Amino acid sequence: MTKNCITLLLLLTTSGLFAQIKFEKGYFISTNNQKTDCYIKNVDWINNPIDFEYKLTLEDDSKIGRISSIKEFSVPTIFKYQKHTVQVDMSENDLAKLSYDKNPEWKEKTVYLNVIVEGNASLYHYKDSDVSRFFFKKQGTGIAQLVYKNFITEDGDIAENNEYRQKLYTELPCASISRNRVSKLRCTKNSLTPFFIDYNTCKNNDFETYKQVTKGKFSIRAEIGVNYQKTNLKTESIFGFSSDSGIDSEQKWSPRIGIDLEYVLPFNKNKWAAFIAPYYQSYKGGGSLTSPINGAVRWYEVEYSSIQVPLGIRHYMFLNDTSKLFLNAGIIVDFPLNNTLGGVISIKNDSFRTSVGGVFGLGYSYDNTYFLEARLTTPRELLEKTSQTTLKLNQFSVILGYRFF
Repeated sequence: MTKNCITLLLLLTTSGLFAQIKFEKGYFISTNNQKTDCYIKNVDWINNPIDFEYKLTLEDDSKIGRISSIKEFSVPTIFKYQKHTVQVDMSENDLAKLSYDKNPEWKEKTVYLNVIVEGNASLYHYKDSDVSRFFFKKQGTGIAQLVYKNFITEDGDIAENNEYRQKLYTELPCASISRNRVSKLRCTKNSLTPFFIDYNTCKNNDFETYKQVTKGKFSIRAEIGVNYQKTNLKTESIFGFSSDSGIDSEQKWSPRIGIDLEYVLPFNKNKWAAFIAPYYQSYKGGGSLTSPINGAVRWYEVEYSSIQVPLGIRHYMFLNDTSKLFLNAGIIVDFPLNNTLGGVISIKNDSFRTSVGGVFGLGYSYDNTYFLEARLTTPRELLEKTSQTTLKLNQFSVILGYRFF
């Protein structure tokens, strides 16, 4: 069981090696200004890349374009990355690590900047882990960061350096853009992008915007399936019977029914999703205890039903336009219903307190409508810890799903 969990976890962490994302028609420009049409693998980067994958034709093997030799690459209207050597503020953003200095902590970097708006006034974005910075360039001037920084005052309060507002008001004046509007600008993509669009429009300048079309998606699917499960009993000596080494009950298939609520995250080309999937399940089976004194055998029986609620992360691997594999990893919590441990050992319903466990799944989806999954749940204790008896539940599931929303 543990070996299977480890195998599925390794698959999850290495799945990016064989996940497929489409190559889209674009181009790149080398550092000697040679433009090459190609097909670029659009992975919807969360952090600004330092290289990218491309093909000269869709039938060719892929190659790697590196920042050392390529100064620009783009899929028109979707994204454009340009190589720039800039001063980046590397100040801490963590509130627990803020400095007392309101001034930026500059560091020179050569990076690919993500072009958001390109025109007489251009807006760029740089992101690397928790560092997120915006840059701008006015025609005829150099590129510079828009300075925004949180810092701690001498009184111990948190304050903001909003230098970017004064910079934009001074450098990009326009009759249709009021000072009041600039004073309310936030240093975010959603706030800055309309400002740069309006400025270029105000000046009657030609401009281009770039935007990934990936959006988050919510879906619901109905699920039916079966659990292959058993319990393992350990108890101190009771009436001359003992199971210190653990006794397995019968392994049985039992039905399960539930729903899966999924939200596909709006980045990385819809490859990641969060899910919660409550379902009803039950188990009824028995086992035997043998007396070490006279060899007498006594039976016990477990009846366990609950609402089980897995929640976690799902990763999709696209095979083609209609088929994809997916991997799940998360936790599972139980809400026990009517349960008993009877026979030679008698434990009532109110002693059932199921522990949290882990879930790992591997599945296949067709046409984003039909789903088949094999799921492994780590062994979990069913009884409260104060009991002299421990009863662990082992589960393996096969699940069929149909998406109706």
